[in-house]
Order: sequence, then C-alpha cells, then structure tokens
Amino acid sequence: MGDSRANFFEHLHPATIPARSAAFTYTFGLGGISVLLVLVLLVTGVLLMFLYEPSLARAYSSVAEITYEAPYGWFVRNLHYWAGQWLVITVTLHMARVVFTGGYKRRRANWLIGVGLLVLVLLLDFTGLVLRWDADVSWACWWAPTCCAKCRCWARRSTVWPWAARWSARARPSASTAGTSPG
Repeated sequence: MGDSRANFFEHLHPATIPARSAAFTYTFGLGGISVLLVLVLLVTGVLLMFLYEPSLARAYSSVAEITYEAPYGWFVRNLHYWAGQWLVITVTLHMARVVFTGGYKRRRANWLIGVGLLVLVLLLDFTGLVLRWDADVSWACWWAPTCCAKCRCWARRSTVWPWAARWSARARPSASTAGTSPG
C-alpha cells in the first residue's frame, strides 16, 4: 500500500537518493541553511519578546531600550534582523534553484508548500519591519498596498485588494507636506 518511510526523518533523508541530487554543488545547502535561520529567528524572537512592548506609544522606545540598555540586546536584535533578511534571500534562492533544475515537476505538492512558505516568509519579514514602528513603517505601509493595487492580475480579478488603492492614495505623502516638520 505504500510508502516504506516510517517517520518524518526518513522523509527528509530517504534511504536511497541519487548521488547527483545530494551533491552540495546541486543543492547548495539552501534548505538546511533556511532551517538553521528559522531556528535562530525563533530563539532570538523569544528573547526579544520578553522586552518588546507592542503598543503605539512604546514600540519604538522599547526597541531603543533593547538596543542600548539591555545586556547584549544590540547583538540579539541584530542577529534577529540579519537572520530574517538572510532567510528571505536563502528561501528565494532555494525556490529559484528548484525552478531552474525542474524539481517542481515531479513533486508538485512540495512545490506548492514551498511557494506558501516563501509567501509566509515575505509576510513575516514585512510584519517584522512594521513592529519597530519607526520612520520606515510609513513607507512600508504605503508601498505594500500600492504594489498590490498595481499588480494587474490582482487588480482585475481579486476582490481582496480593493482597499489597497484607496488606502495608498490617502497614505501617500503629499507634495505640500513633504519635507516640512510638524512643529
């Protein structure tokens, strides 16, 4: 009836695998690097969670306190940030390798899971940017819905993104207020 693989570990490392498919020059270890980066993000994220305050009034100042006042807070925060950025890069390169080698043709379910994980990584990277609640947030919150509204396949067929064009038009900095200070 079936599959001789008894557990998840044997699914990841089957008993027989072509030597070419296991060569480092073929895979570049991108899947393993991505898993390692996810583990680093989990550990550093839990450590940062103890000191971060998720409120509009305290988000930016709690990030500053983590960076400048907490012991090794600068190291943990930078490790978390760079692990997130490298995760986006390695997952994208991993997906590109699968496309260029044609690996998606035989394992379509794995390909769809991988595409879903790529989208999840990109969304989590965006939310990590927004959590800091600094000057970059206004740009990101303007740019993301604008890109979604400009995408022709979503703009014509989807009813999920109609708010994006309206919101981005309101959030876009006007020429009359650009470069002026509020005080």
